[in-house]
Amino acid sequence: MATRCKFTCRSVEDYGQSKKVNLSVVYEGSLGPDEENKRFTKATPSGDCWLTIDNPAASVQFVPGREYYATFEEAPAMNWTAHAYGIDVSTPEGAARFDAKTGRLVAEPA
Repeated sequence: MATRCKFTCRSVEDYGQSKKVNLSVVYEGSLGPDEENKRFTKATPSGDCWLTIDNPAASVQFVPGREYYATFEEAPAMNWTAHAYGIDVSTPEGAARFDAKTGRLVAEPA
């Protein structure tokens, strides 16, 4: 099951190669539609999220004062097996191998 939250961007701190984004959950009476924010306030009355982003295309999307949705859902379990030649990774969706020589993740045939 996924959980959807709504955040307000409180600040964006520039560290040169990366930016630190501070998000807080919305509260009743904040920027967005009042009825929507009231519903989110009831479900998640408090919470903060700090993100350090080193991808300029991603970090430019966060603007202080604007509101954002975030969806949280459990990630599939991964099984890791280390070998001299690399690491095997398997999930319910398939398998892959991290090749230590090339530094690449290689999808295994199904």
